[in-house]
Amino acid sequence: MFSQPLPFIKEYLNQLEVALKQENPRNNLSKLQWCWLAFCLMGILITNSICWAKFERAGLKSYKKMALSAMFRRAKIAWNRLLICSVRAVLRKHGITEGVLVIDDKDHSRSKNAEKLHHLHKIRDKKTSGYFCGQNIVFLQLVTKKFCIPVSFAFYSPDPVLTRWQQEVRKLKKLGISKKDRPKEPKRSIEYPKKYTLALQLLKNFACEFPAFKVTCVLADALYGNSLFVDGVEAIWPGVQIITQLRKNQKVMRGKKSLSCQGFFEAYKGWNQEIFIRGDKKNVVQAGGARLYMCATSTL
Repeated sequence: MFSQPLPFIKEYLNQLEVALKQENPRNNLSKLQWCWLAFCLMGILITNSICWAKFERAGLKSYKKMALSAMFRRAKIAWNRLLICSVRAVLRKHGITEGVLVIDDKDHSRSKNAEKLHHLHKIRDKKTSGYFCGQNIVFLQLVTKKFCIPVSFAFYSPDPVLTRWQQEVRKLKKLGISKKDRPKEPKRSIEYPKKYTLALQLLKNFACEFPAFKVTCVLADALYGNSLFVDGVEAIWPGVQIITQLRKNQKVMRGKKSLSCQGFFEAYKGWNQEIFIRGDKKNVVQAGGARLYMCATSTL
């Protein structure tokens, strides 16, 4: 039974309530809301899941699953400010003033019977090369010297009109129909922005919510390695370091010579470097590095 929350959960909720009140006095938590949040946090800690039925069983039915669910759906909690105020409370408690922001996205499979979930769409399964019905979430992670925490997220969904056009074009290509006879690419709807657009919006929101926080670096994978994303980050935090992964077919310049990223590293041998694993185990790996001009983003 966990009707009585642990001390650190009590402390966290008290600090969260202070952060909510500082932003807007109307956002304070009622006693019932405070107890409900404490019960849910205890449930997550003990069951390692978010499931009303498991919370009910673990709590020895002190709260029914229908009551827990109803509270979640009907409680007048400032849900849209809860995560931001929670991050503020954690940063204030640990005295964190700088860190690294990491942009990434993740696919989550859902039930085949799911129909009403937000931005539900067909996703390619990288493990089986098949497809599943799910959601894709672009999220922003904050990495500090003491901990890593998520700070915001957004749901991505491909434009259905563009998807149908791409499917039709692939079929026409197989039939050998020339490009001039194929339908033209339709414009992307503003309701379905690209992933890098969502990522930039998350970064802009972070800059607005935490104006005094020092961002030392922005990390992103190859999907975000384009000039629009890099220029957008530069506009938010001028001079900040931006690290992205290059795709193997992207062009780079070494001196006056232009070649693909894959071609450069196939010709570049690097050197053998001895490293320590878990403090004492030695291993030799091949290391390498170079200052290259990236043509796509006009940066080094």
